[in-house]
Amino acid sequence: MTSNKAAVLWDESHLWGLTALRALRHKGLLYDLVRAEDIRSGALEDRALFFVPGGWASNKLKALGDEGASAIRSFVRGGGNYLGFCGGAGLATRDCLGLLPVERVPTAHRVPSFSGLISCTVDNHPMWDNIYRPIFHAWWPSQLRIAGEDIRICARYDRAMPDAYSSDIRVGSLTAAEEWAAKEASYGINLNPERLAGEPAVVEGEYGKGRVLLSLLHFDTPDDARGNRVLRKLWTYMGGTCRTDTPEAVSPKRFAPEAAPLVREAHALIATGETLGLWHWRTPWVLQWKRGVRGLEYCTLANMAVSIAEHLGQRFAENVPAPLVKELHHLAGIFAAFRGRAEELLRKEHAAIQQGLISFDTSDDPALQELRRALFGSAKSHGGEFKALLDEIDAFLYHLMI
Repeated sequence: MTSNKAAVLWDESHLWGLTALRALRHKGLLYDLVRAEDIRSGALEDRALFFVPGGWASNKLKALGDEGASAIRSFVRGGGNYLGFCGGAGLATRDCLGLLPVERVPTAHRVPSFSGLISCTVDNHPMWDNIYRPIFHAWWPSQLRIAGEDIRICARYDRAMPDAYSSDIRVGSLTAAEEWAAKEASYGINLNPERLAGEPAVVEGEYGKGRVLLSLLHFDTPDDARGNRVLRKLWTYMGGTCRTDTPEAVSPKRFAPEAAPLVREAHALIATGETLGLWHWRTPWVLQWKRGVRGLEYCTLANMAVSIAEHLGQRFAENVPAPLVKELHHLAGIFAAFRGRAEELLRKEHAAIQQGLISFDTSDDPALQELRRALFGSAKSHGGEFKALLDEIDAFLYHLMI
């Protein structure tokens, strides 16, 4: 490890870790990638900044364990700075690490499925310097409730952009409050993005001698020039460092042919959902899916498979070493087994949708529900056979990146 001033947590970040690292590299921001075991072994010593990307906060906390959580608290209490986006913000709240007196609003009382661009009202924080139109991405964020004093609200949500989505509804397709109310009654969840207006989007406070800044806005969204400028400002504001020389030229992407079987499995699974009309690519990296199916999980696997092929192509100009090829065959094999069962589930979900609205955890078909539980567990956060596959891919990819 090069002991840069900033450390970035990889554990349980997955898709959000990939997007964050892409933005950091693009803006020339320096960091070391760390895992929970590194933190427990003192990886935060002598750092200035600890950055936690998105992902399920509960899974991150579980990965850290009591010792890792204590190490983070000690780091910030002693003067280190904590920067968390989305799930990384949730990790710092009162019911997790407890770095700030901020709580997450219960799902029943928030807009749980919003994603896309949203305008904000901002204060005079230096992160907003030369940002004249504060419009940023939020990707299925939680909502924050201030539960103590001395918390600075740096940004509040204002108005969702027409091309944003609430669940599978494009915001611009509905205009009247009555239309949103009808959809909410049908879907059984809060949908109207106007419910977000005035809610905290970025907050800042102190824990001991350290600074804590939590953002539900994803300033690390790929190809978001405005958000990425804010990210660079935040990086230096929170004690991180940037390249001072000219960034290295981006070499053409080379995909290692040895990773082709893994990538094919991922692409075949995505193609099945597209053929069934269950989703489409909303951006080059994230799907837009219909209510009642899981889309984020599938596009996470696709992004990680492609990232493995890219990293192998960058590291090995010719043949990939035999031990890695063996591991790739193993990953492709367990992915193929998962794909077969996942495609069965998608076909069942497609049939159920033809009969009416379903949600990710409810259906009148017992066989469908049993297959869902086996593949994903019973909670919204990752579980089941999906989590087992994801963990193996995640571990393989991490060792290619460090």
